[in-house]
Amino acid sequence: MIIANLATFPARERNWHRVLTSIAHQVDRVNVIFNEASAVPEIVAEFPNVHGIVPTSDLKDTGKFFPEVSKDDWVFTIDDDIIYPPDYVRRSIAALNETKLGLAVGGYHGSIYQKPRYLKSRFLQGLIKGDGNYIVNRRRIFGFSFAQDASIIVDQLGTGATFMTGEAYPAFSKVAFGQRFIDVAAAKYWFDEGIPLVCLKRPENWIQAMSAEDSVESINETFTRKAPKAVADIIHQFAYKNARTGQAV
Repeated sequence: MIIANLATFPARERNWHRVLTSIAHQVDRVNVIFNEASAVPEIVAEFPNVHGIVPTSDLKDTGKFFPEVSKDDWVFTIDDDIIYPPDYVRRSIAALNETKLGLAVGGYHGSIYQKPRYLKSRFLQGLIKGDGNYIVNRRRIFGFSFAQDASIIVDQLGTGATFMTGEAYPAFSKVAFGQRFIDVAAAKYWFDEGIPLVCLKRPENWIQAMSAEDSVESINETFTRKAPKAVADIIHQFAYKNARTGQAV
C-alpha cells in the first residue's frame, strides 16, 4: 500500500484541501492528523481515500508519524503548504530505487551541516556549539523547488517532502519528543538506525511551495530557522558524523 501522512490544523483548511487535491489520487490512502480539531472536517468526504484522525492532544508536526504502517508500505510524509506534482509518487519511488542503496529514506529538501571554519580556539568552538542559530545557519540547503542534477546523501531531510518504506518509518514513540522540530528528531532516528538519507535529483519547480498569500505562518518561519540550544544539542549528535554525507549516489 502507498500511504501519505499529513499533520495540519483547522486554520489551514485552504492549504490542506489544495494539498489533498494534488496528492490523494496518487496514493492508496491519506492519513490526515487534524490537530486542535474537535472533529474531522466534513469537506474531507470529497476524498474517498482520505482518513481523518483527531488526536487527543496537539501533536503538531510530529503527527505525520502518528499513524501506524506495515513494513511493506510506502509512506510519504507531506506538509500542508506544498503542492506536489502529478507524478510525484511514481517518480519518487523510481528515483530512490535507482540509487540501489537498499533501505534508505528519500526526499527533496536536504541539509548538510557544515563545520565552523578557521576556528582553532576550543573556547570559541564551545561558544559556537552552544549557539543553536549558528549550526542551523551553517547548513548547506538543497531546497525542494530548485533543480538538482544528482541524488546526494545528506544529514537531514525536510519531512514535508520525504518518503520511505514502512521498514524505515520510525515508531511514533521514537520521534514524539520532536514537536516543532520533527525534521531534526527524524534525522537523529535515522542516523542512529544507520539509514541513509538521500536528497533526490529533480527539475526546477517540480515541487512548489504555496505562495505567501495562499498560506498561513509555518513552523519553519516561526521556529525552525532559530534552533534552541536543546535542538542544537540533538543536531550535534548526528551532524558531521556520516562519512558519506555529500556523496552522489
